[in-house]
Amino acid sequence: MSFQTLLGEFEVSPATLKRDLQVLRERMDAPIVYDRGDDAYRFAPGAAESSANRALPGVWFSETEIHALLSMHQLIAGLDADGVLGRHLQPMLDKLGGMLGASAQDARRTRAA
Repeated sequence: MSFQTLLGEFEVSPATLKRDLQVLRERMDAPIVYDRGDDAYRFAPGAAESSANRALPGVWFSETEIHALLSMHQLIAGLDADGVLGRHLQPMLDKLGGMLGASAQDARRTRAA
């Protein structure tokens, strides 16, 4: 789709659309590329081409669910002195941090709250 088509479809400003595309690429691992020849955005070649209905990769949680997950992690971390569970939870925490766009310091501050 062209940038203009996306602007009209989503009814957002150009700056918002650019930010959203960047978030989709960087935080949600969406394989969106810009094709200069066609002046359009599309999924990268080979990115699940057989699927007509594409779903964005990633895990989607509400603010309350994220807070609950981080709280549970904090509770488990206090009980898990050997780190047996912690190493299995780390990928989820990394994904949550990416979704929040938070640095490691920001994520620690959020979990402490």
